[in-house]
Amino acid sequence: MPSFTSVTKLTRLPDLPNGAAHFSGVVDEVWSVNGSPHGGYLLGLVIYAINQFQASTDQPDIAHLMASFLRAARPGDIFLKVWIVKKGLRWTNLACEVWQKEQLLITNQALFTKMPPLPTHREPFSTTNQNLLPLTPSRYAPITPFLTHPSEDGEMKWSFDPKIKKQKEEGRSLDWGAWCEFERKEDKVDTGALGFFSDLMSSLPELLPPPERIEPHYYPQDTSSSASHMLE
Repeated sequence: MPSFTSVTKLTRLPDLPNGAAHFSGVVDEVWSVNGSPHGGYLLGLVIYAINQFQASTDQPDIAHLMASFLRAARPGDIFLKVWIVKKGLRWTNLACEVWQKEQLLITNQALFTKMPPLPTHREPFSTTNQNLLPLTPSRYAPITPFLTHPSEDGEMKWSFDPKIKKQKEEGRSLDWGAWCEFERKEDKVDTGALGFFSDLMSSLPELLPPPERIEPHYYPQDTSSSASHMLE
């Protein structure tokens, strides 16, 4: 299976006549679900494009991304258009469109800002602290729902939080939480990879109490909304 890094490479093309940035890539057929490219994989391509667009600005950090999936993508060439909708003192609103064979597949709205700097000193994780705490004091960085540190579970590739899992089995929660990491050393967990991981969670019908729960199956993705924050 090709690495995530290799299948998310983008090439920046000359800007379009309307001033929008233009990127090209290739959707890999292996990173698919039932013949259609994985929605989180496509979100990763979007994030890499808008990150590259914003990298040299004074607001380089993605804070929120909203995506609307209009049509299913197919393996093959893909093109992305990125432009600024509005820029303020603290926020930049970007738009991004994903095109394939002259058809609009995905529309995106993104908010970029300047995140607070990371602290130079961090306290070690404490098993008495039942949450993973944000690295920054920003109110835009909520605490994750994880109740157990992933290193305690022994499985670092795909490890479900045991307390959240128990709450789900007892029908007391619709939360889902897991620790995920790539197996290949060349694949880095960056903001683009977070787009992929965010689309791995169980669908809500699978999180319902046992008497109402349905068997796992594929749901085509229509919309996605993601907020970014920094964690230990």
